[in-house]
Amino acid sequence: MSFKLLFFSFLVLTQPLLLVSKYTEDHNTDRESLVSFKNALKNPTVLSSWNITSHHCTWAGVSCHLGRVVSLILSTRDLRGRLHPSLFSLSSLTILDLSYNLIAGEIPRQISSLESAWNTSLWVVTCYLENCRVNSLGPNSFTGKIPPEVGKLSRLNTLDLSSNGLSGLVPSQLDISNNSFSGPIPPEIGSLKNLSDLYIGINLFSGPLPPQIGDLSKLENFFAPSCSITGPFPGEISNLKALSKLDLSYNPLKCSIPKSIGAMESLSILNLVYSELNGSIPAELGNCKNLKTLMLSFNSLSGVLPEELSMLPMLTFSADKNQLSGPLPHWLGKWNQVESLLLSNNRFSGKIPAGIGNCSALRVISLSSNLLSGEIPREVCQAVDLMEIDLDVKFPDWWYRGCVLEVY
Repeated sequence: MSFKLLFFSFLVLTQPLLLVSKYTEDHNTDRESLVSFKNALKNPTVLSSWNITSHHCTWAGVSCHLGRVVSLILSTRDLRGRLHPSLFSLSSLTILDLSYNLIAGEIPRQISSLESAWNTSLWVVTCYLENCRVNSLGPNSFTGKIPPEVGKLSRLNTLDLSSNGLSGLVPSQLDISNNSFSGPIPPEIGSLKNLSDLYIGINLFSGPLPPQIGDLSKLENFFAPSCSITGPFPGEISNLKALSKLDLSYNPLKCSIPKSIGAMESLSILNLVYSELNGSIPAELGNCKNLKTLMLSFNSLSGVLPEELSMLPMLTFSADKNQLSGPLPHWLGKWNQVESLLLSNNRFSGKIPAGIGNCSALRVISLSSNLLSGEIPREVCQAVDLMEIDLDVKFPDWWYRGCVLEVY
């Protein structure tokens, strides 16, 4: 028998042993986690069926699938003591209910490890964990602060912190992006006063943003792309004075950009790509003195580029695939820090202004598919970092003799 055949036979014979070993290891880990939880209680005898002589899947309140703990229901059992973090090592757990007990102490940071949980009833934190549906931690006797890891639970649905002794601030970050949540965004969102980061994109939300969104006065980052959010923008959005980044791209907003958005003085990034916008670009955007990235591509915006935008510290400006018209404004040259300027597929007419040569930091410029005429101005050569140029105007001979070499 050849060595290869012997080796193959060894793999075939040992593979089941490896699977059994892994199977046993996972079972033992679950058992150890449950034992650690029990031993941390002040009255472990209330779980008298949890003994070493029986399999852990037969213990009271424990349900298993293929030997792994998938459900732990221990409500109203007079459990006393602290919540041992080992409980959150049950990697196959889908239901956890510890409600109506006298569990005290702080909520362990390891709560975010319940990646498989569907229903977690600890009756003070009702939330969607990574795959968790409900998580309740009360009424109990939890004290201390809510761990910030709660804010990372990707399927948060309800946050119920009643009937405990918790203190401190509510977690400032909420991320429920990339799920299948549907229906309108609940107005109760406005109750999360300390929220600084809100990520709800790639879901099935419908309807407009609730006016209560304006109550999130500490909100700095709001990302809600690829939902089914519709317009118009609520007027209360102007109350978001701390908002730095707003992304509502790939939503059927079907409205105009409100003038009130100019009151958001901290705004640095605004992404409204593919949002079915109409109307003109409001001059009030010029009041957003920190706006560095403005992305308005693939909409139905019309009119001219307002001069009020000229004083912004622009780095990226994209408004291609719209219906913007008029001459390319000379004030574009004031954007001496702009790196990307995308204005193709519009209705701009006239010549490319020579002042665009002041945009010396340009790396990408796209002006094709407009109604532009004349030659490309020599001043464009001043953009020494230019890597991509998309123009359909005439390129003069000097461009090929000198500027191309100078640019590239």
